[in-house]
Amino acid sequence: MNPVGGAIVLLVIMVLVVPPLLFLSGMLAAAVIGWFLKDDAAARYEGSDLVELNR
Repeated sequence: MNPVGGAIVLLVIMVLVVPPLLFLSGMLAAAVIGWFLKDDAAARYEGSDLVELNR
């Protein structure tokens, strides 16, 4: 493969593969953090009227 072909392949990977992977990893991290924070908030404010309003 000549150097131009390699550059094109690298460019295609950088444009088409890396952004969706970053998006999906950020989405997964946000979901996990939200899940843990929701459980933490429910445990901290157990018995509060506000917890019942959220359901």
